[in-house]
Amino acid sequence: MKISRLLLLLSATLLATLLTACALAGAGGPITQEPQLGVPFTLKIWEEAILDEELTIWFESVVSDNRCPQNVECIVAGLAEITLGVRTPSGDPALLTLGTEPGTDTVTFQNYTIQLSALNPYPLDISPPLEDYEAILIITRTNN
Repeated sequence: MKISRLLLLLSATLLATLLTACALAGAGGPITQEPQLGVPFTLKIWEEAILDEELTIWFESVVSDNRCPQNVECIVAGLAEITLGVRTPSGDPALLTLGTEPGTDTVTFQNYTIQLSALNPYPLDISPPLEDYEAILIITRTNN
């Protein structure tokens, strides 16, 4: 009887330790940050941010990264495209695509303008691993 209680106690302790470790490691959901309007901020792949408790935005995916690697001479610079997810408390989520070339780097969603200021890291010889990507964004409110 005492051995079964001891095993139960050890199992519960081990489970609690594992759950705590997973929570501290960030398992179970994206990291959330609260950037300011008009101020550049970095959003890592699969991370989300909430602005003014009204706009939630997350870095959904890298659609493509065809930018010319740093140590290579290319005829064209190339383009990278990312998908951001956005939603407001009163609306359905939407997916937005932004690119690294002028004209593709800004999009409007409801009363917000979202600009992709940079996409890091820049490719060296090959495209970086997906988990290394970070989008530097600037979000402002539009006048409607």
